[in-house]
Order: sequence, then structure tokens, then C-alpha cells
Amino acid sequence: MEREYEHGHNMVDRLTELLDAGYRLLHLRTFEERRALDVLTALGRRTSLPLYTWSPSGGFIADPVRGELFDALETMQGPAVVVLLDAHLLDARDPLAVRRLKDRLPRLHRNRVALVLVSPLTLNWPELSHDLHRIDLPLPSASQLRTAFEADFPGGDGAFLGRCAELCRGLSLDEAMRAFGLARVRLPQGEQAALTALYEEKRQVFLKARGLEIIDQRPDLSRVGGLSEVKRWLSQRRDAFGLKAEAFGLPAPRGLLMLGVQGCGKSLTAKAIAGQWGFPLVRMDVGGLAGGRTGADDLLSHGLDTCEALAPVVLWVDEIEKGFAGSGGEDASATRVLGAFLSWLQEHKAPVFTVATANNINLLPPELVRRGRFDEIFFVDLPSDEERRDILSVHLHDRGRTPTDFDLDRLTGLTRNFSGAELEQVVVAALYRAFSLDRELADDDLVREADLMVPLYRVQEENVKKLREWAEKRARPASLDHSALRHFKQR
Repeated sequence: MEREYEHGHNMVDRLTELLDAGYRLLHLRTFEERRALDVLTALGRRTSLPLYTWSPSGGFIADPVRGELFDALETMQGPAVVVLLDAHLLDARDPLAVRRLKDRLPRLHRNRVALVLVSPLTLNWPELSHDLHRIDLPLPSASQLRTAFEADFPGGDGAFLGRCAELCRGLSLDEAMRAFGLARVRLPQGEQAALTALYEEKRQVFLKARGLEIIDQRPDLSRVGGLSEVKRWLSQRRDAFGLKAEAFGLPAPRGLLMLGVQGCGKSLTAKAIAGQWGFPLVRMDVGGLAGGRTGADDLLSHGLDTCEALAPVVLWVDEIEKGFAGSGGEDASATRVLGAFLSWLQEHKAPVFTVATANNINLLPPELVRRGRFDEIFFVDLPSDEERRDILSVHLHDRGRTPTDFDLDRLTGLTRNFSGAELEQVVVAALYRAFSLDRELADDDLVREADLMVPLYRVQEENVKKLREWAEKRARPASLDHSALRHFKQR
């Protein structure tokens, strides 16, 4: 598999190299058929090779070639390029199609006829696995989109077109042109109205077509209480993207896996990383992709391609264990998706920082926690006394109160074994109580709600203990407090 950014050439250059090297069976994987045909037309002009296009619905299109596909391939003289659209339908139409194709490969090689199979789906043809070379057509870059917008809107303001192009990164050319058309319709209402319309259209496309969601809420990392080791680890990598870090000999940070007790800040941390680093944040629904859907591995690949087009970006995979719970068993789709995701984690070159979160280690595939998949694996435990105080202060401050006005020492003692989410609910419930009594929040309100709340730990104490035991030798503590405790236990 190849992508444009990996070899530094544009697609026409790369295809030309492959043809010159003697490759005769290529799979150009893309959902953008029209753009693929534009690339192949440019290839024909570059190489002066005749280009013949075949469609499963109508045979050869506007070409001098006539007759059934395999008969034509049997007699065709090269050099030439034959483009087969929707190639994944070949074996659906004819169970022997792949065999017929393989039978003709020696003749195609001798006659210097190259086949380019255009399809959005992976061609799972074991018979041709050693002959078929796949290239993924990358989504258009911001500069390519701007060129298309300039052609569509001659005389348009250059700064506006540039902002539109930047916002449309991650979309196909057709999707981007439709979104840009909507922006032009809204332009008389003002530039901001036009950009907002374009951005909302992009959000809808991501949700419908890619299993992705753009997350606008990106708090600063300082709004996350506790997790001192995670914060220190992230601060060391904040500026490690770009040429300066590369010249220093550093690989770009790839991501981290955060597992631990539910409600202790894993998801909030994923959002805060994007906010701290100033990156876009995209959430991927792996469960929806791996849940037995047809072409799930291709949908995953399309989603990952989108993230690479958006890079630098933070990719948040929430509750990753649920998405891959069926892998390794009878669910072949989930197993393929897991394999594709793991390969991408290790091999991708674009600056996509992946943050995966998990609550249930029993559902977590062992392949995910193997070293090399993520830069680090952190275990997030229930907050310590100091961390609970910190978390309570954050939530009081965020709701317009001065934390030092309250007896946080008392409240910290009352909330032992509370998660961060439960501490937030103590503050929220206390505010509701004070509001219903038409007075300002007081210590008694907080104490009362803390007494009433039953923390998850009480009903899942055994599960939490098992989780801690599992993480003892497999993960790094997310908080300095726990790191010091481990050191003490080992002495």
C-alpha cells in the first residue's frame, strides 16, 4: 500500500514510475472515481499511452475497443493502459473473473498492456495477491482545493478562498466543491456566515460517510485535575512535531493508550490534548465500523485517510475495547478491522496523534497493548486526596465560585474513592440544591451531596482491584502519587 505523502511524488509521477518498471496490474483505491479518471487521463498524456476505460454497466466507454472484456484483453496490443471501473464487481458478475484475469496476465506483460483497477473497496483476491499492487489515492490537499475553488470562483478574495480550502481538508474534491458552493450562496450574508455554513457541511459529511465526528470542545490541559504524569509526558512532546524535532533525531509522537477506572478523566484528557497543542480533534467510532458492517475495513481506511489529510490532528478513539471486542473469534470483520488499525498505528507517517481510551481490560485485545502500537500506555486510577482537591477546585472555578471559599480539606476526606466524574456531580448537585433554596452555594450543600452519592467503587471494588493488579506490570501510572506508591512498595 502506498500513499502520496510517503514517496514525495504526485500520483501521476508514481504511476508513471510503476509502468516504466513493468508493473501491469495496479489497484487505485479511492471513492473519488472522477478524480481518479482525471489522474489517469493525465497519465495518458504524460506517457503518450492510449487509455481505454471499461465500466461493468456498459463495457468499454467511448473507445474503439469492442466486445467482451476478457476477449478484448486477449487480443489487445500495447503499450496501453486499460482502466476497469468498480473492479470489485468483476467477481460478483462472473465467479471465474479473477481466474480469467490471471490467465491473461502473461499476455498482458508480453504486450505491455497495464490494467488499472479503480475501486473504493479492498480487492480480496488471494489468487492475485502477488501480482496486484495497490495505491491509495490521497484526499486533495489544501493547495489542490484552493486551485479548484479559484477555478470555480474567478476573482474571489484570495484570503477567503484560502480559509475555505483549509476548512475543507479531509473532504473529497466533490464534497469540497459542494461545501464551497454552499459557502458561496451564504457569502452575501458575510464571510463568517459562509465559513460557518461550510464547516457545518463538513461536520455532516464526516458523520454520515466516515464514522468520524469533529469535536469542537477542546479545553486546555490545565482544566484536567490530577494526572500529573500524563501531563508531564505530554508537555515533553508538545513541540515534537515538525522539522526541528526531526533534525534532532526525534520521531513524531504517535499516540497513547489510557486505560483505567471509568469516569477518571480519560476522555477529557483526549479533548484537552487537542486544546493544548492547538490541533483539530476528531473522534472515531470504531465500534460502528467493526460491528459487522460490509466493507468495514475499507470504511476504517477511508476514515484514517481523512485524518491524515487533516494532519496535524488528534484522533480520539473512545472505549476502543468495545470496537474490537469480537476480534480473534468468529467475527472476521472485527478481526480484519483490528488488523488494519494496528498496521496503520505502526506504519502511518502523517502527524496523527492517536489517543485511545479503555475501561474494560477483559475486552481489550492483547495485540493493542503490545509495545510499539502506542508510545505509552497509562493507567488512570481513582484520584488521590490531592487530586480530588484539585478536581473539586476546577469544577467550582468553572462554575463561577472561588475554591478557597470552601472547606476543601473536609470535602476531600468525605469523597475518598470518588471518580472525577462523581466529584463533578457532587458540585453540580450541590449547586442545584442551593439554587432551589434561592441562596448561594455553601459547604453544607457540598457535604450533603457527597454523603448521598454512592460511588461506583462501592459496587465494583473487586473489578477496580483486578484492574489495578493487571496494570501493575503492564502500564505506567497516570499520576505521580501512584508512581511514588509503587516505589515505596518495591523497597
